[in-house]
Amino acid sequence: MIVLIPVLIVLIGVLLYLYVQNHTFSSMIWESVDRIAALSTNSAPQRIPLESLPEPMQRYLRRVLPADVLALVESNAPTEAEETEASSFDNGLPLFARMRHTGVFRMEAGAEALPIAGEQYYSAVAPAFVWGARLRMNALLVTRIRDQYIEGKGSILGKLLAAFPVLHMEGARIDTGTLLRYLGEMPLFPTAFLTVEGLQWTTVDASRVGVRLVHRDVNVGGEFHFDEQGDIISFHSKERFRGLEGEAPTPWTGRCGTYVDMDGWRLPSTLSAVWHLPEGDFEYGTFTVEHVDYNILHSF
Repeated sequence: MIVLIPVLIVLIGVLLYLYVQNHTFSSMIWESVDRIAALSTNSAPQRIPLESLPEPMQRYLRRVLPADVLALVESNAPTEAEETEASSFDNGLPLFARMRHTGVFRMEAGAEALPIAGEQYYSAVAPAFVWGARLRMNALLVTRIRDQYIEGKGSILGKLLAAFPVLHMEGARIDTGTLLRYLGEMPLFPTAFLTVEGLQWTTVDASRVGVRLVHRDVNVGGEFHFDEQGDIISFHSKERFRGLEGEAPTPWTGRCGTYVDMDGWRLPSTLSAVWHLPEGDFEYGTFTVEHVDYNILHSF
């Protein structure tokens, strides 16, 4: 019994340490959510005319927006709320979005698919997002991940059990990659195509539009691809880095799966991410969208 007491003290100390580290990691994400909420409410959003977008994007937005939101968008006139109070959400347009997902993630090609669950927060005014996820390595070990782009800077952080760093990446390559991620996930909050500044469009053909997003010192681009019905099915870019020093950009695609009705919005029910490597395609993440809502300015 006397021998067990020190063991119990050590065990309690370890559990307390891990609890504090988990809370600290969560606090980092909550702080980022607050920053993104502020970016979404502290400046008046633009609203460019729907007719100024390429025809495939116009067709897409007319398919996916709720009738009342589409009517507001097509009016081209700012609401009284927009004219008098930049931070008001009474204008009917999402300026802040939240998403929850489940799915699987692969660390490298051919590796086991690991369960992952996460939540993500976006600004639809200034390009910004934060993603917090839990990647289950096995029955006992979980790696917590934070991926974000805020005010022109991207970063990726991973900690085993929220305590032991296993990944920390930042710099110009990560700025590019995280802004491309934001651009590819805009179909989850589609009015952002009308409210985010810095988007530049070109029509490629009836099923493809080129886009560039310029934000602060970061300039990224790619193509949105549409199916015959007019839904966005993928975003493809040749400008994303896999994060390895010395490597050239690697072609990358973010895919949108079956569209479903979510409170009147037609949104993709699945997302996946693919690296197009010389040896073949590597789909490293497949996610099921569990929930999306708008203009709720706090974390889940």
